[in-house]
Amino acid sequence: MVADSPTKAQVVSFSRGACYGTCPVYDFYIFPDDNFVFIGRAHVDKIGAYRGTLEAGAFQSLINLVDNNNFLKLSRIGYFGKSNSESATFKCGSYETDHPTVSIGVQLQEMELTVAHNLGCSDFPDEQVLLKMFATFEQVVVLNSKGLI
Repeated sequence: MVADSPTKAQVVSFSRGACYGTCPVYDFYIFPDDNFVFIGRAHVDKIGAYRGTLEAGAFQSLINLVDNNNFLKLSRIGYFGKSNSESATFKCGSYETDHPTVSIGVQLQEMELTVAHNLGCSDFPDEQVLLKMFATFEQVVVLNSKGLI
């Protein structure tokens, strides 16, 4: 049976967008049972969708990471959801072209928050916090993608 109004899935996502070169382009979704779905789009070892399992507790660790780094604040000053308005972007101190956009999304019950950031944007408050979060997420992806990237 299908519910009349199904609840949203709980998921944490990490995505890397394209650049003008050979930047890896993929989406990585992590679920509460520590299973993941990897969707390779370009410049990765495997193109397409693949499933796997992370180490036990990985999902909760990533939730703790966003909780401990004021993700709600970052999602308000950075891109929020699908908004790309000028008022919803990080104010770059300097900007270099040809960098990918990286995003982290958190969907828990009815709450959905996203932080998207073009890596060419630098020299702004909270930059190091954001870059550390991206690096930690990417480490989880690389360590657990089992030859996909």
